[in-house]
Amino acid sequence: MAPDGDDDGDGGGLPPWAPWVLGAVGVVMAVTIAVLLTLLLTKDDGGEVADDTTTTEEETTTTSSPSTTTSTTEPAPEPTDPPVGPDIPEPGDGTAEGAIATWAIDQDFIYVGDCAAASPSEDVILCSTFWEEGGDSVVYGLGPPASEIAIWVLLAPGPTGGLEVIDSADAFEFPTPPF
Repeated sequence: MAPDGDDDGDGGGLPPWAPWVLGAVGVVMAVTIAVLLTLLLTKDDGGEVADDTTTTEEETTTTSSPSTTTSTTEPAPEPTDPPVGPDIPEPGDGTAEGAIATWAIDQDFIYVGDCAAASPSEDVILCSTFWEEGGDSVVYGLGPPASEIAIWVLLAPGPTGGLEVIDSADAFEFPTPPF
């Protein structure tokens, strides 16, 4: 074998640093392809890079009469408030459902009461199912209507005598209440 690492001895072998250069070129090409694909996949139909900002839709009304044309633009309606009505528990009323409603508001959930009376919705809402009672405490399971329990809550009498949520747990981590 020739001293340059070439078997035929003609001096045409690759220098020892060549595999590193070829590897670096391959990495640069792979990164370039990944960037190009990302840019191509994030373009909207207008050829501009899509952004993730949310825009509000506006409703335009045009009224015409023989002598004048009037155009008004009204903002899109705001999202509706959480459901209210006789079946929706009143937060802080001392009942189990009132205590859960108070807790749900503090957690930024919409609570609609007993799951038996709740209907499925596209909104992220919670309903409750009685689970068990032990002494002064009560355990309820919470989750979306017509779905499985996602959260356990433990209720007990508070300083005012009404029920309050004193603890909660992830039902996916704890298949049965851990209290």
